Amino acid sequence: MENNPRLEACAQNIILVPRHERKHFSQYIANIIEMITLEKSREVFADRLTDYLNGRSILATSKILGVKERTLNGWIRKEAVPSLEGLLYLAQKMNVSIDYLVGLKDY
Repeated sequence: MENNPRLEACAQNIILVPRHERKHFSQYIANIIEMITLEKSREVFADRLTDYLNGRSILATSKILGVKERTLNGWIRKEAVPSLEGLLYLAQKMNVSIDYLVGLKDY
């Protein structure tokens, strides 16, 4: 997550929090943790797709997976992520679990 402007902005705003604002601060921290988790999942997803290429071109792999070349390229470059239905479709085509695709499991 190096050089993530959203996380840097959050980190710069962390100061001593008055008691009456701690509930809001707790939600703020929860949002940061969720952002980090989502960012990590996006990175793992892109890495897993890159591994799946296994030397094939993005065009060839997009045909195997049944997705547009532009879409696959966006996922690999971490510019976009598929919907839940898209993840399920990819997991079935790749013969892996959704948990594996997003980094919750390593097998």
